Amino acid sequence: MNAANSIPQLVLIFTKSILHVRLMKDLLTGLYDTLDVNQQSSCIEMLRSIQLDYLIIDERVIEENTISFLTQIKTIKEDKPFSILLFTSNLKKSHEQEMKKVGVDQLLREPIDKKLLLNAIKQANPKDRIKNKISSLAKSIGAPNQNKELEIKHRLLLNPHAQLLVKKILKEKGNLFLLLVELDQFFAIAGQYGETTLKSITSLFEKIVERHVRPQDGFFSLGGGKAVVICPKTSKSVALLIAEEIQKEIQLEKFPVDSTWLHLTSSIGIVEQKYVEDETKSFEEFTHTLNLAIGVAIQAKEKGNQIKLENSL
Repeated sequence: MNAANSIPQLVLIFTKSILHVRLMKDLLTGLYDTLDVNQQSSCIEMLRSIQLDYLIIDERVIEENTISFLTQIKTIKEDKPFSILLFTSNLKKSHEQEMKKVGVDQLLREPIDKKLLLNAIKQANPKDRIKNKISSLAKSIGAPNQNKELEIKHRLLLNPHAQLLVKKILKEKGNLFLLLVELDQFFAIAGQYGETTLKSITSLFEKIVERHVRPQDGFFSLGGGKAVVICPKTSKSVALLIAEEIQKEIQLEKFPVDSTWLHLTSSIGIVEQKYVEDETKSFEEFTHTLNLAIGVAIQAKEKGNQIKLENSL
C-alpha cells in the first residue's frame, strides 16, 4: 500500500455484524456476541473477496475458536498482506507468542479505546505509516485508489459474461451512466444468518435489480451484495428514475429468512462516463468509473437508503 496515494481499509469484527468501515466512529456500542462456526465461515469468505489493510478483532467474538479462525485468516494474509490487531484480556507472554504464530501483529488491552486503536494503526506497519491520513478517513470514503481498480479489473476479467457485456456496450457511441446498487445489510446478514440465507437474499436482490434493466441496458453481479446496471445513451434524469425505482422495490420487498422476513434497503452510486473510441482505453475507463461508482455508493450508504450521483468527467 502506498500511504501517499491510498486510504487504509479497515475491517472490524466486534459483534454479530461484520462491519466494513473506514473509521471506528460508530463501533463503541458495548454489544459483544460470539460468532458461531457458520458466521466465521461467512466472515472468512468476505475477507477473501475484499482488499484491506487492517483487520481489527475483539477476541471475545471468537474465543470459542480463536486459533482455528485466525489460522484461516493467516492463509488469506499470505496472499494479500495486511495487519491484524487483536483486542484481548489475556496479555500474557505465552498468549502473545501463540497469537503471533497465527498472524496477529499486535495485541491490545480491553476495554476498547478509540485513541488506542488509532495509535496502534499508526504503529502496526512502520513502512506504511499513515500519519495525517487517519484524521481524514471519514471524509475520504469512496476515494478511488489504484489497488481497488486493479481488484475490480481482475474481477471483471474473471467474469466472461460481464466482460463481453461491458465491451459490447462500450462500442456504442455516446455517454453512459453506471449504477452501482449495494445491499446495505449484506455483511450484517452474512454475520447473523449464515451463507445459505445470504445466497437466497442476494439472489432475490439481484433479480429485483435486473427487473429494471431495459433491453439496451447491461446488468451483472459484482458479488458482495453489489449489482451493476449500465445505461447507454441515457440522460441523468432517466438514470436517477431507474435508480429510484430499483431502490423503492427493494425497500418494499419482503426478503424471506427462516420462518419470517426482513425489510432491507439499498444504496446506489451513479456515475457518468464519456464515450471513448479506443476499445482498450474505453475498458480501462470503465474500470475507473466502476471503482468510482462503488465509492459513491459507499458515500450514499453512510446515510442509508440513499442515491448519490457523481459526474466522473
